[in-house]
Amino acid sequence: MKPETISKVRKALEKLYDAKCNIYAYIQETNPDTKVTGSVEKLVYEDVPCRLSVKSIPSVSQTSTVATIINVMKLFMAPEIEIESASGVEPGSKIVVTKNGRTTGYKNSGIPAVYDSHQEIVVDYYDKRP
Repeated sequence: MKPETISKVRKALEKLYDAKCNIYAYIQETNPDTKVTGSVEKLVYEDVPCRLSVKSIPSVSQTSTVATIINVMKLFMAPEIEIESASGVEPGSKIVVTKNGRTTGYKNSGIPAVYDSHQEIVVDYYDKRP
């Protein structure tokens, strides 16, 4: 695709972004006091414009002990946000999306599909709290 075409496609897609997200990574860090190494949640990206799309209608799967929500969501955002990168963000990172005053947490369930104009990340429901 020509650069001017990519630019037009990207501008059109970015007009659809109706939410913001914060992306958290779990990074191995050593506590300077205790010298114990553990996984620490770190904010890597803040207020990233995005769009959350429902890939399937949510349903509930009931087992003998628990009900589980089954829903496939896809998150769209700019291609330069590095979900899998040297910044420490890996698949499985926590992504907190705020749209229309509601905040919901998701976890990245796979490697992003990165295109010239955007990227698509399949996410799973994680937690409402930031």
